[in-house]
Amino acid sequence: SSRLVELLSFYEVTCQWHEAMLANESGVHESEYFADDECAQVEAAPSSSKDILLVQTSVSMVSSNQDSLSTSTYDSLEDETQVNIKPVPSRIAFKENKISSLDWSRTILQSVGCVRQALWKYCEQSLIHLVESFSSDSMDLGLQSGQGVDSATSSLHLTYDVFQQFAAFSKYFNGSNADETLCDTLKNNLWKLYRTHLRSVHIEAMKSTGSLLRQESWQLSPINICRTANATDSKNDQEVGALYEAVKELLLTASPRDLKSGCTFNVTTRSHQRGYKYCISFATFLQNISDSSEDQGDEVGDANNYVGACSAEFCSALSPLIERSPCGELTLTLLSTSSADGLLKWVAHLLAIGNDVPLVSADATKAIMAVFDLYFLTVLRICASSRTNEDVLIGLGRGSSVQSLSSSLMSVTMEADACAPLPSEVEGVATLQRFIQHSRRRLDRMVNLDKFQTTDQLSIGSPVNQHKTNALRLEKESAAAFSCLITAIVVDITSNLCNTEDIDKSNDEEDEETLISYAQEVISMAPVFVKQSCHLSAVRSLSGKELIFKIVCCGKAWTDNNFKEYSNDYVDDLCERASLLWGHIASRGRLPPPAQRLMWDHLVRSSFMLLLEGFSKVSTCSTEGRSLMSMDLATLSSGLVPDSVKERLDDSFPNVCVPPSQSRREDSMRYVDTWIKVFFFPEEDAMNWIKQNRDQYHLDHSISLIVAKIPPKGKQIIALKKKAVMDVYNGEQVEFL
Repeated sequence: SSRLVELLSFYEVTCQWHEAMLANESGVHESEYFADDECAQVEAAPSSSKDILLVQTSVSMVSSNQDSLSTSTYDSLEDETQVNIKPVPSRIAFKENKISSLDWSRTILQSVGCVRQALWKYCEQSLIHLVESFSSDSMDLGLQSGQGVDSATSSLHLTYDVFQQFAAFSKYFNGSNADETLCDTLKNNLWKLYRTHLRSVHIEAMKSTGSLLRQESWQLSPINICRTANATDSKNDQEVGALYEAVKELLLTASPRDLKSGCTFNVTTRSHQRGYKYCISFATFLQNISDSSEDQGDEVGDANNYVGACSAEFCSALSPLIERSPCGELTLTLLSTSSADGLLKWVAHLLAIGNDVPLVSADATKAIMAVFDLYFLTVLRICASSRTNEDVLIGLGRGSSVQSLSSSLMSVTMEADACAPLPSEVEGVATLQRFIQHSRRRLDRMVNLDKFQTTDQLSIGSPVNQHKTNALRLEKESAAAFSCLITAIVVDITSNLCNTEDIDKSNDEEDEETLISYAQEVISMAPVFVKQSCHLSAVRSLSGKELIFKIVCCGKAWTDNNFKEYSNDYVDDLCERASLLWGHIASRGRLPPPAQRLMWDHLVRSSFMLLLEGFSKVSTCSTEGRSLMSMDLATLSSGLVPDSVKERLDDSFPNVCVPPSQSRREDSMRYVDTWIKVFFFPEEDAMNWIKQNRDQYHLDHSISLIVAKIPPKGKQIIALKKKAVMDVYNGEQVEFL
């Protein structure tokens, strides 16, 4: 490319030389065609290089009569000594040519100008042929891992520099004939070459990351955070800002290339030392390019530039997981092996491709989003075990059939139903729902998550092994969910490192999602994603489906008119199960202490939600049966008190610490107890209560409050009552009779 530019430059200088001669012949004041700053040292001489050039031109093209005479005389004398000249026949007459040297200059200038377009086209075809020959030998350019990918990307970066150099000079060279489509043919060939490399790297990234996720043990590693704050300073924004810098360092070290450098205009030294630097307009262009490159280098990273660091909700989700040692060291133990060895490396490679060859920046953005989508959707499938559970978890509808006349119809998603977002939480889950749906579309025909091996396939065996298996599953699923917070930070940092100003948008759709908008969506949905995933993992580890069946199968106990002295056995089983889960988690220590405390909070909340889910499945209940529900609730609350849990674990886990004492237990008990007591309200008061609290309870829970008082034979009455409750949830005015 440098030689081709030199050829075009030599042609341009030749044209300017003839223009200078034409100006001299016509007597017009000559405009400056050459850069004065490049000839500063020459101008200090007695005569400038430009004057010398003009003098030489004048001497060579316009000679005086005396010079012509002396020259002809000298030539004739020399010829006479060597050759006998024959006399000219008398019949031959010579006619004097009246063409002046000015006309000759114009003719030469026009002749040289006619080949301008053909010369440029020849140079372009030479580059196209070079690219095509290079493309045929580089189909597996990005299939290598490690340094091979970076080496290939560096080579392609140089080819893009060549294209920029040629395209920039082409616009100057063609002048008024230049348009936006001047180098489209060459550009299209380069795009095919770059896209081949990007596609190979993308496929390898998906395969490698998917394999790591499939074999992941979910043993989280710590991230050491720089001590940017004093030991007494616990501001969340400073801790999160320091965490961002630590994760950014991990991403930058994953690839030896400078991810922020992007593609700067790089005129090779050989070409820069040749003729076109003397062309004023192009020299100005080079100066502007160098100035813009210096401005890009002056950019300094700031934590306020990150979406997550400015999000109060995201910082609130991260801060409780940061550990602070007595000496003030900050640590966050949420880095998974698949993130450290796969996700960070391949995202760095794809980001380098997008920054170094902007022709495929939009494609590189899609590839980066696909890798992140694979991670998030895989973690969601690990925690939910099926797509139907995922749909319930993200607010696409509970599995319970409220349209049926019987509210006790069991659902295959009953565990996920206990975690479904409440009507008041729908807006908060909307971003998560939208993100999951978009991610599924992006990975459609690319990944089949139904073939993913979930943790449900672990062997169970005896009841003791079942508790241990459930604890192992809870550890893995919760670790996977918490690791998504680090992944969200990586997304945020990646969007900040992406050179969005260099993206070629000529072939992009107007509604194309950018990496910045993707990062905003990820940061917004990440806290809800982790919360919902951990909640469902806790419900499944408590064997929620089995517990709900036990509650429903009590049968006669709910319709009996006699008061019971003791609570049902399933309550003790639930307390025992929750205690053993805490014992296994706390004794193994695979989860960091902050994550252990949060998971105990989810276990407590899930226990109460499962109790409510089971109570709402009871089709008919007497007053005494409702009192038994209150007794079961009180027994569960007392069984989950930290001291009671510690007492249950004295034999199995004597060295385990007491679970944290939190207010979630009292809040959850109050939530379920209020629902139980509404049963004792008169029908009109119960309906008014449903109107006031319809955003706090699910539809089938409210329906159960009304229809549970009606005998099973009154199907028509049940249908009317159910329709009235549904109308309330739909916002219609209802006269309850």
